[in-house]
Amino acid sequence: MCFFCNDIDVAQRQGLPVDTFKEIMKEGAGLYQQAGSITLVNRANTAKVFINWFLSREGQLTLQKAAAKVLGSAPDSLRVDIPKERVLLEDRRQDGITYMDMDTPERIDIKPVVQLFSDALTRAGKK
Repeated sequence: MCFFCNDIDVAQRQGLPVDTFKEIMKEGAGLYQQAGSITLVNRANTAKVFINWFLSREGQLTLQKAAAKVLGSAPDSLRVDIPKERVLLEDRRQDGITYMDMDTPERIDIKPVVQLFSDALTRAGKK
């Protein structure tokens, strides 16, 4: 597995047996995840071991170090037991704020967001 890999074609030209998931899938659709996301698509024990490590303190520190090296900054982690100096200040989660999970019904249903903007525009006299 490789995170932040951009030169798969270079590795292939060098004769390495690598490929992207989207090109080797025979059926079904690919999964889109953002940086730092991971999805278990089967029940393989090795995948479970990897995911457990990836979500561990050591795994999250490794992800942040690799991302900072490649991208210049690291994604924030939900873990509170790791340092955040590699995470840009504006990307860090702040204490006392409730964040919306990406997969919650509130995130999927945009009606409350549209209503919030509509109410704000009405109060501002723009609607």
